Amino acid sequence: MKPTLTKLFLIGFLFIALTGMKPTDSKKYVKFSDKLYVSRYELTNIEYREFLAELQSNNELTELYVCLPDSALWTKMFEYSYNEPYVSHYHKHPAYNNYPVVNISKQGIEHFCNWLSDKYNNDSKKGFKKVKFRLPTEKE
Repeated sequence: MKPTLTKLFLIGFLFIALTGMKPTDSKKYVKFSDKLYVSRYELTNIEYREFLAELQSNNELTELYVCLPDSALWTKMFEYSYNEPYVSHYHKHPAYNNYPVVNISKQGIEHFCNWLSDKYNNDSKKGFKKVKFRLPTEKE
């Protein structure tokens, strides 16, 4: 019987590994307990774009709108910097594929967590019986 696993997201610092994570692959995650693992790496733009593309292909336009990155935050948060290239390219250009995804709403990342949980749990090659991807609690 495969163990049940709870996974935790720490946006901006650590992020849970995607499907295919094996309990013995310590290069990809940090083990906090028998049922709690955290990825060593942030969620990348290309990984998040895969999620957005699936929302679009499934015609889930309301969810897509909620989950889109807010590129305007580059100029809102850093008013005196030249950030126009980030506004137009950061989330879409292949040069930024492996950069951490940023400027995502809490609601957007929660949708992503649910999508990733479903994707993992429906994968026949999964390493654990059941996985719940989620945001951390304040205590965690």
